[in-house]
Amino acid sequence: MKNPFHARAPTYDAAAITAIIVFHGDRDHTVQHSNGVQIVVHARQAHGTSASSTQTGEAGGGRKYSRTVHTCGQGYACIESWTLHGAGHAWSGGDGSGTYTDARGPDASVEMVRFFFDLPATATRPY
Repeated sequence: MKNPFHARAPTYDAAAITAIIVFHGDRDHTVQHSNGVQIVVHARQAHGTSASSTQTGEAGGGRKYSRTVHTCGQGYACIESWTLHGAGHAWSGGDGSGTYTDARGPDASVEMVRFFFDLPATATRPY
């Protein structure tokens, strides 16, 4: 009898895949950093990315990060992945008085809005 819980390799419908942006702290031990990496791997397979570039920087609050942008076959940035160096399980750029927030940045909310508004009108949008 075949195990009904056996994981299958994902299949993709490129028309149904939207652009994605991932923020993940490399010291997050609640949700492992490798989870975000796997999301990007699967999205790159689905989109058929043609190029990528990585920049490093430091947010105004002092948090260092690496930002990788993947360009899909249609020529626009369809995947963006941020690794927040030294960050744990928290919302990046959130108010320091909140719970599970990291005021050291970068501001994930601002970057997500920028990313989705920068998509061309012909791209699949999440709204």
